[in-house]
Amino acid sequence: MSGAVAICLNTAEGIQYVNRFWVDGREQPCQVPAPPPKPEGVAAGSLPVGDGAGSAPADIEARLSQLIQALDEQRASYYRFLLFNGVVISLGVAFWIGYTLYSNYRYRNEPPQMNQFVPVPIQVGDKTVLIGVGIAQWQVPQELNATLIAIEREKQLLAEKAAQAATNKDGATDSSTNATTTPKP
Repeated sequence: MSGAVAICLNTAEGIQYVNRFWVDGREQPCQVPAPPPKPEGVAAGSLPVGDGAGSAPADIEARLSQLIQALDEQRASYYRFLLFNGVVISLGVAFWIGYTLYSNYRYRNEPPQMNQFVPVPIQVGDKTVLIGVGIAQWQVPQELNATLIAIEREKQLLAEKAAQAATNKDGATDSSTNATTTPKP
């Protein structure tokens, strides 16, 4: 408030103005008009009842008002922090659910489809048993196909290295054999 409120009391000494009041624990200032001229019977050092200037209770009330205001500001700051974190977490969960739904729709993995079933007779002991062989078609996803291709390349490289090691080893034994069997002139 800007101090546009004035509160006065009708007491036995006459009308006295209040210089502040409290609403919900917050101090609100009041407008106090200039004091009327004092009658000659009133002592020069006496103060009206509502003034309280320089008194200990007024200082305590002012400090209490500051503490309550600081507590209210801290509470508001804490609620803003909680609201911000709640919004961020909620948006994160919403994006995660949305991405999961999108990826399930976009990158759908289909199980193999059975194209044909062929019974094959097999002799087990003295009896003939029919075993079914299924012919399936499966569209391999690209990311799985790329992994399988990489595994096959690694197997081929290992096989080539093993073959080179074997030829190097065989070549080393052949040259050592040739060195020992060659006659010296």
